Amino acid sequence: MGLRYLACAAAISAVAMHPWLATAADVEANITALTGGELEADWTNMFYSKEKPLLLGNDGGAATGGFHAWDLNSDSPLSEVKSMITGRTKIITTVYNVTGKDYAVTIAMPDSIIRVYEMPGFKEIESAQVTMLGDWAAMCSWRTNSLNDYVFLFGKSVVVQYVVRPTKDSIELVEVQSIPVPTEFSGCAVVQSQAKMVVNADDDKDVYVFNLKESTIAPEITKLGEAAEDVTGIATYVSNSTGTDYLFVAQESSIAVYKYPFDLVGNIKLNGLEDIEVQGLSIYQGSSSKYPSGALGFAVEADNVAGFGVVSLDSALDDLGIEANTAYDPRNATGSRDRSPICDACSSNGYCQENALGCGCFAGFTGDKCERVQCTKDCSGHGECIGPQQCKCENGWGGLFCSAVLVEASYETDQNGGDGDDPAIWISPESADKSRIITTTKSTEGAGLGVFDLKGKLLQTLPAAEPNNVDMIYGFQAGNRTVDLAFAACRGDDTLCLFEMTSNGTLKDIPGGIQPVPEDYKVYGSCVYKSPTSGKQYLFVNEKSARYLQYELTSNSNA
Repeated sequence: MGLRYLACAAAISAVAMHPWLATAADVEANITALTGGELEADWTNMFYSKEKPLLLGNDGGAATGGFHAWDLNSDSPLSEVKSMITGRTKIITTVYNVTGKDYAVTIAMPDSIIRVYEMPGFKEIESAQVTMLGDWAAMCSWRTNSLNDYVFLFGKSVVVQYVVRPTKDSIELVEVQSIPVPTEFSGCAVVQSQAKMVVNADDDKDVYVFNLKESTIAPEITKLGEAAEDVTGIATYVSNSTGTDYLFVAQESSIAVYKYPFDLVGNIKLNGLEDIEVQGLSIYQGSSSKYPSGALGFAVEADNVAGFGVVSLDSALDDLGIEANTAYDPRNATGSRDRSPICDACSSNGYCQENALGCGCFAGFTGDKCERVQCTKDCSGHGECIGPQQCKCENGWGGLFCSAVLVEASYETDQNGGDGDDPAIWISPESADKSRIITTTKSTEGAGLGVFDLKGKLLQTLPAAEPNNVDMIYGFQAGNRTVDLAFAACRGDDTLCLFEMTSNGTLKDIPGGIQPVPEDYKVYGSCVYKSPTSGKQYLFVNEKSARYLQYELTSNSNA
């Protein structure tokens, strides 16, 4: 069996300066500490505390999903302080000094509920729960000069902005607006001194920026610069007295450091492990017993390592010529609530706009004074709007704004592996009841394919390198045989995986069934197509940068 590479759609090109060509310092740093065990890690955040600073990290596992906290001052493997199981999670951020209290904010993938925890005790503020359906890849917070706090949630084509609003007894998250974006942003960092949000796209060298302003007018997103390699994370280092902040930009096994806006200062090469890949960067600027000049935190994959890591900034800052600012504390932001544009004249549900232009209402509010609640599409005619963007759906209806008919499952599959993804159904040529459900497990735990009968009973598992989703190919001519095939893009080793479906409804390996893709291509989704005119069978695979590869599936007498 073989693959003929046909086409590769290039990403949109842009003319840009290449700042890495300038002279810059090269610094090497060993990974100081790692978390124990194996985790599906994507994102980190640092919780500032003089007594016990914490490294916060997501957990994308199906069984253990949620987030974890580790004592930053502990030895490797880091001592776990808390594990919160909420469901598979990609992201977490922190918000400080909201009426004297600190919070961690996260969102779980299975139920799309944003949850808020009072820190450092990890007590959930259940009244602050908000549901926002979608696939979310990044989350950052911003404090304004009017001392209002915001959380930005980045998805595939939209950024949702929330204001963190104190209530009589607690806090609440109120949606301000949804901002359309041209691509999926997988990293974000706030440059506080400039009131800018800096973001990076997934599997892309470009770094973007937009203005942060208390307004319901969507900001313009522009390109800030281009890194030397694909960006995997971004964080901000706040300067002391120079008025210049720095961007730390992760690029697989190194971290480029830029003086804002995008002047290259140097590169930190990460050592201590083989085949290092890092993402989800965060910075702790405070001084601790273990890290007098602060530390970098990140999700890391390497040989026999999958979890989170830490690097000391003790010598790196000096080598880069950056003055350490360990006095930095996010709680100490200066400003005055007297400047707040969230005003009584707009019922505190919107902004008093400049030049006497009236009220700019938050999403979910309407009226001249933002005094009435509203829901998108009026709950689709299948529910009642009981609060801002909150629908109470009629029986039999649910989903986003009561737009989906609820259908109860007739059967459920047996538990199998960790993180599953898109399944497929193989239709048996013998009889319908011999058809099979083919599933994938894309997590390291239990990675491979599962075969179930139509009532959900597990019949077979077949190891594979973290297949993402699976499709069936019928009647393919393999040599002198006609076979059905299961096809998936396998993320564990970036290959195209094909397996033969036998007539009795079980999968088996087939010669030539594992095929490579171009070097440095990170497979993600996949699909199949058979031309009705030529009869040729095609395979398609994409990566998160929106680059697609098309192959023709062929065979010879042996494979």
